[in-house]
Order: sequence, then structure tokens, then C-alpha cells
Amino acid sequence: MSDQNKTSLGLHNWKPDDKPVRLDFVQDNQLLDSLLTAHFNDNSRHRNADDPVPMTINSYIGDGKTQQIISLPFAARLVLVYRQNLSAVGVRTGGELGAYCGFAAPSERMMAGLFLDGTSLTVMQDAGTSTTKVHNSFNESNAEYEYIAFR
Repeated sequence: MSDQNKTSLGLHNWKPDDKPVRLDFVQDNQLLDSLLTAHFNDNSRHRNADDPVPMTINSYIGDGKTQQIISLPFAARLVLVYRQNLSAVGVRTGGELGAYCGFAAPSERMMAGLFLDGTSLTVMQDAGTSTTKVHNSFNESNAEYEYIAFR
């Protein structure tokens, strides 16, 4: 009986001695139609005519606090943040090394001072003065940063 033998999607999976009936095929087609329609209408996975741009480029000014939350226009899959006119790692005003370029992805808890959660990008500033490590430097006061957010 195909009613007791189903695939992982819930489709009928007939054995050689089963006798399929038309209703089995109708149920399978309805199930496939609903699964595919839901998938194709999922705008987080597919571009649509209302949103043809798969990324946004913008900037923010650091406020010097430990954290600042940047609002994104969509839930990004990846964000690249960098400080304008500086290399990825540079010397901060106190002589310590600072990280000025990094990536954030929602699957990572935190990457190099950046945290991405839905439409919120949290940028962090490490106040440490140790010269033996690279400090998070994504929110220095009055510094301009740019980001590229990808869908």
C-alpha cells in the first residue's frame, strides 16, 4: 500500500506489487504544487521584480561606543564592512593594531567585531590598548565606514 510507504516529502512510493489509483497521483501533484509554490514565492531565496538589486552599498559614521547597530534594508546573507581609505589592519591612534575590514554572516555568532542578525548589523569597537593583538575597530568615533550587504 502506497499510503503507508511515502518519501521524505510525503509522496507516494509504490512497491512493485502495489496498484496505484488516480487519487494517489492527484495528491502527489497537489503536494508538489504547494511545495514548489512556497519555495518560488520565498523572497529571501529568490529575487523578484519588486526587488531587482541583490545588494546594497551604504555607509555609517562611527560613534566611538562599544557597539552600534546599523539597520539594513533587508535580511542579508553576507556583509562586508571596511573603513574608508585604510588597509584591512592598521595602527590606531594609541599605537595598537586595529581591524578595519571584516565580514559578517548570519550563521556565524560573531566574526571579528561584526554580528549579523536579520536586518541588524552590529559593529563593535574594542577599547583595549594592548599592542600584542589586533583590536576590533568598526566603530571609531567620527570615522566613516562603508558596507556592502548581499541578499
